[in-house]
Amino acid sequence: MTNKKSKPEEGIFELGTWKVPAGKNNIRSGDPCNFGGPSFTVKPGVWRAWTTIRDTSLGWGFRNHDLIVGLSGYNPHSLVFSSEEEGIIDVDSGQAGFYNSESAVDDGGDDHPSSYSEICDTTLETQYQAGMVSFGVTSSSGFGDGGYPVYVARDAENKIIGLKVVFISDEDESC
Repeated sequence: MTNKKSKPEEGIFELGTWKVPAGKNNIRSGDPCNFGGPSFTVKPGVWRAWTTIRDTSLGWGFRNHDLIVGLSGYNPHSLVFSSEEEGIIDVDSGQAGFYNSESAVDDGGDDHPSSYSEICDTTLETQYQAGMVSFGVTSSSGFGDGGYPVYVARDAENKIIGLKVVFISDEDESC
């Protein structure tokens, strides 16, 4: 878990890495209450995660504007994301993320009682309100509940090498 600190700065912050194994290379996206977002078959390997934090122009203070994951060897600046959304994550717990499909639980219920707690501890108690969990990465979702678009980055072989969920867009900032 990331060190606890009182106030984040603006910027793009690396959260950590996790392994997406060959043969089990599906990443689920979603709210940890329901994991109802799209699943993606990605290039296996070590994946890195980042969050972008900015002070909102609407007086809400520092918020997570997006959550980005990419295959090791890439960074948020080298990934070229699709201009069209490739799915929507419906959020009703104020948090969302990308998780190994084999490990992600459906409801944080009796079968995996620690998973939901692990995610909540990460989004509520860490400096960036985002970070690595044992089966992926999670983040608070900008302004909270809502539907958030997911964008994909692909390599020359059309394999998915990056995913991004946008919590607060530039259009949201201008409202």
